[in-house]
Amino acid sequence: MSAHHDSKFNTILLVIIGILCGVAIMLFVQGRAPRDTSEDIVEETPVPVATFPTTEFHIENYVPPRALLQSDTSLDFNKDGRAERILTYALKNSETNVVTEGYIVAGNVGDGWTVLASSETPSDSVVVTKFTATNGTPSALVVEKNGSDTNWHVLTWNVAMIKTYNGVPARDGVLRSRGLVFHGGNVVTHTATNIVETVPGYTKDSDGTFPDVQPIMITYSFSGNALVVKKVEESVGPDSAL
Repeated sequence: MSAHHDSKFNTILLVIIGILCGVAIMLFVQGRAPRDTSEDIVEETPVPVATFPTTEFHIENYVPPRALLQSDTSLDFNKDGRAERILTYALKNSETNVVTEGYIVAGNVGDGWTVLASSETPSDSVVVTKFTATNGTPSALVVEKNGSDTNWHVLTWNVAMIKTYNGVPARDGVLRSRGLVFHGGNVVTHTATNIVETVPGYTKDSDGTFPDVQPIMITYSFSGNALVVKKVEESVGPDSAL
């Protein structure tokens, strides 16, 4: 083969080698370039919104909508280590603008929180106070005021449920035994173990406008399953009950 042909062959060979080197460099650079991983990103499973177990207490589940919470009292009525909640609330009537109060007792006594007791009718005001019965039973005194009338009852745990012991029959019995009638104006307080009620003295001959005899002060005790009248005495006025 002549030198001319050898030179031409060498030139073609160099061109081919150059092309192959260029392709190799391109492949190498492409291999080192950042890889598009968009197809490899797995969409995260949304984290579910936390849901509370039935044992979690939420006040908003028990107080009526648009009501204002007045008090939140914890009391382990049945001594099981899980305190019940006594909620008092105020609610304004949107039509009359009259504000009334009520209460709800909620407790977790088994499968979850539920209503164990509640006020039967709205009142002008509701006050709840914890105290202990003479037999050691945790109890609550509920005083409900409507105008000049004050009614009260005791809440306690008895026979696997919250029971209500109304103080009105006991008061009326005392008044009847003394020939008196009830026209409101009574005041109800309590001590460590006693409930004290001072009642203005109205006889049957009174028109109910003004008391015509001395007020009486009635002292009750609660045994855990009964209200007992301990003492009845004449009082100089409602302040004597304080």
